[in-house]
Amino acid sequence: MGNAVAADGTMVIQCQDCHGPMSPSAPDSYRLADEPTCQNCHTGTATANSGQIRYTSALLANGQPRAASDQTFATQPDVPAAGFSLYRFSAGHGGLQCAACHGSTHAEYPSSHQNDNVQSIALQGHVGTVAECITWPRHVAR
Repeated sequence: MGNAVAADGTMVIQCQDCHGPMSPSAPDSYRLADEPTCQNCHTGTATANSGQIRYTSALLANGQPRAASDQTFATQPDVPAAGFSLYRFSAGHGGLQCAACHGSTHAEYPSSHQNDNVQSIALQGHVGTVAECITWPRHVAR
């Protein structure tokens, strides 16, 4: 996400867009321990969302996390502990970890780093979220 570039050449998404001010004295900011959830940017579907399907910042102008109007892209609540809903611990689709198809926290598919795309290319022949689920049975048995 950090390598997304706008038409004018500037970075579209920066660390602070998800984690808030990185200063240790910044009040109410997201720290690395208080990570945003998927639904802070992916606020819903095409028909039910909080103004956009996807934002480039997890935070509102006041620094508070953006709320989703639809939980379609939501991480699991209170995983791994009460008050934390972390992507890296969330699962869906019959218990499959979200990162298995969407990439790790900072390497969501498609990634600008070629090594992050190795898994998706090996499974389905192209970069991007693993969408051809038929590839999984062939490779799980290895």
